[in-house]
Amino acid sequence: MKKNLTKAIAAFTMALSLFSVTNVSASDYVRQVVYVGTNQTWSGSYNINRSGKWSNCLARCYSVYPANGGTDNFRYVQTAIFDGSTQISNTEVLDEQATISTQVFIYNGYINLSTVSFKYRGNNPNYDANCDVSRDGL
Repeated sequence: MKKNLTKAIAAFTMALSLFSVTNVSASDYVRQVVYVGTNQTWSGSYNINRSGKWSNCLARCYSVYPANGGTDNFRYVQTAIFDGSTQISNTEVLDEQATISTQVFIYNGYINLSTVSFKYRGNNPNYDANCDVSRDGL
């Protein structure tokens, strides 16, 4: 009986440690609705953790729509990655009709940062919008 209990505890401990190791990730995935204002100014500063192993992050737009209601003719939102106030990626246009995430490449010299910020802005300076977006730090 004691031998079986010892084996069971050992098996449980091993399974628990394997589960813990396989579910630990240095990067984040976040999906949320963000507001972008008029005049194409960068809105928000949404931090995300990264592993630092890859030269890119992923971003996706699921929907973009007028902040004040009205007719929804919107389709695009722009994003870029920042380290503080320094833009460290090209500006990428996210399309709500895309079926996969867009790769946003980080400039050389910033790849091993463990935390970066995503900022967003509208695709048209005349309108503000709400955007359902996701980002993955990889």
